[in-house]
Amino acid sequence: MRQGVLAKQDNQVELLQDYEFKSPSQAAGLLLARSANGRLEWKDAARITLKDHQDRAAAAASADAEL
Repeated sequence: MRQGVLAKQDNQVELLQDYEFKSPSQAAGLLLARSANGRLEWKDAARITLKDHQDRAAAAASADAEL
């Protein structure tokens, strides 16, 4: 908050600018103010989790490697 990256509004924390966290879980934990598995908490507009995106990408890379 001192660096102007975060602001507290109505009992919530909001990112005011882009910030790179060390892990998705660290980012989710900070914004949710609790322990969080970022791979399960982060979802896109279609509600697909980061874990699902990563699993799909790994499966596609594995299939490509077999060719």
